[in-house]
Amino acid sequence: MAIEHHWVSKKLLHTKYCGKVTGEEMLKAAEEVAADTRFENIRYVIGDWSEIKEATITADHVRELAAYILALSKTYPRVKNASVVANYESGVARASLYDLLADGSSWETETFATCEEAIAWFGIEA
Repeated sequence: MAIEHHWVSKKLLHTKYCGKVTGEEMLKAAEEVAADTRFENIRYVIGDWSEIKEATITADHVRELAAYILALSKTYPRVKNASVVANYESGVARASLYDLLADGSSWETETFATCEEAIAWFGIEA
């Protein structure tokens, strides 16, 4: 799997997507993170797509992820979730769809071009 979770601190999770990523892998990775007891303390999540080479992720995968986040946000309501996407059309479109669908959750979501921009939005030091 081309997805790595880095528990940077007690409150910051950096998930890095590299190489080729499928929608099924993305969903499985989200479930794994949420099942980890460390997630109870997380307040900031970076979904870092900046090194992706290829993604086979459909709009239905994004909808399923957003539905999962909606449910997860009821248990963990105070999370800021940043997507970092290199400037390519399909990645920006996926991130925009995710932001739109996750709008009904208590999580704040935003898309950035770099991890540094995401950290600044969080208002923390990494």
